[in-house]
Amino acid sequence: MAKLRSPGQKRKLWIRSSMVVLAVLGLTAAYFIKGPAQVAAIQLAKHHNSAQATVASLDQAEEEYRGRKGRKKTRIVYSVSYAYDINDAHYTHEQPLTAGQYDALEGQDTVEVWYPEGKPDAAQPQLVVEHLANEPAGERVFDVATWFIPVVVVLNLLLTFLFGREPKGKLPEGFYTEKSWLDVEDDRLIVLDGNHLLSMSFDKKHRDQVQEIYQRGGLNGNYLEELLSKVETKRTLVDLSTVSKMTSEHYDDTIHLKYNVDGKDESLSLEFLSATVKAHALQRIARALPANLNMSVEKLTRLQAARVPLGVAVVSAGVAYYFLDHIWVVGLLGLLGLYALKVGAARLIDPTITTTFAAAPAAAKLAVNG
Repeated sequence: MAKLRSPGQKRKLWIRSSMVVLAVLGLTAAYFIKGPAQVAAIQLAKHHNSAQATVASLDQAEEEYRGRKGRKKTRIVYSVSYAYDINDAHYTHEQPLTAGQYDALEGQDTVEVWYPEGKPDAAQPQLVVEHLANEPAGERVFDVATWFIPVVVVLNLLLTFLFGREPKGKLPEGFYTEKSWLDVEDDRLIVLDGNHLLSMSFDKKHRDQVQEIYQRGGLNGNYLEELLSKVETKRTLVDLSTVSKMTSEHYDDTIHLKYNVDGKDESLSLEFLSATVKAHALQRIARALPANLNMSVEKLTRLQAARVPLGVAVVSAGVAYYFLDHIWVVGLLGLLGLYALKVGAARLIDPTITTTFAAAPAAAKLAVNG
C-alpha cells in the first residue's frame, strides 16, 4: 500500500521542495552571474585613470558583531586610509581590506589607485579593484551562500509556520477510522474502544513507521498490536464513564477532558490532526460519555474572540521594537506577531464557538456539531 500523505504533509513537502529549488537557483545564479560591484570592477580594470596615493594609515581593529544566534562575537577588520591629489584637488578615502590585501600593503608608503574617467573622487586601490574583478565563481557562490542559505532557511520556517498546518474542511484519507485518529503533527494516536479511550504519544523519529503501520492495518483494526510491539509509546487509558467534563473550541484541534482516577481528578488534552478530524472524533466520543453530561454551546462575539491574539500581536511589536539590536529576538517576536495577527483575523471572521459537555440540572442532549 502506497503511503498516503495528509494535506499538511503535502503543503510542507511543497514548501520544502520550493525552498530547495530557490536555494539551487540562487546559488546557480551567483555562479554564472556577476554582481554589479564585480561588473563595475571589471570595467574599471579595463578603462581607468591612475594616480599614486600616500598611505596615511594601515589599520586593523577588533569589531563586535552578533552571530546568527544573536550572541555577541568579535572579528578583526582591516582598512587603509589614503590621500591623493588630482588636478589641484585633494582627496582622502578609507577602504576596507581583506587580510591578504592588508599584508600586501604592510610597509608600503604609497599605493596605486584607479578611478573612472571624470570621477577622481571615486579612486580605489589597484589591488582591491583587481581582486574584485577577478573574483572566481566559487568564491562568489560562497559569499552569496553565507547570507542566502540562512535567508532561505528562515523563509522555509516562516512559510511552514504560517501555511504548513493541516487545513480544515476535509477528513484526510489514511489518518482516521470510525474509532481511531492519527495525528502526525503532534505525534499522537487516539483510539476509542467502547467506553474506554486510549491516548498514545510517540517520538517524532517513529512518525513514518507509525503512519505506515496505521495506514496498512487501520481499516481492519490490526494495527494496534503491531504498533505497541514495535514502537515505544506513552499511553493514557481513560474510562469515559468517569468523565466529568469535556470541552472543545470549534477552530481548535484539541479536546479537553476532565475525569476521575481512583478518586483523583485528572485532565487530558486530546490532540488531533486538524479541527475537522477533531470534530469527527468529538461526535463519536460524545456518544460514549455518561448520560448525565449535557451539551452546551457558547458563542463569543467577534471582538471577544479576537482581542487576545490581537493584543499579543501589539505587545510583540512593542517588545520587538525595544530589542531591535537583537536580531533573533526580533525574528522570534516577528513570527509570534504574524501568527497572532493570523489567528486574530481568523477569529474576527469566524468567532469562537465552545462546546462543553458537563453535568447540568436539566438540559436536552443535542446533536454534536464539533
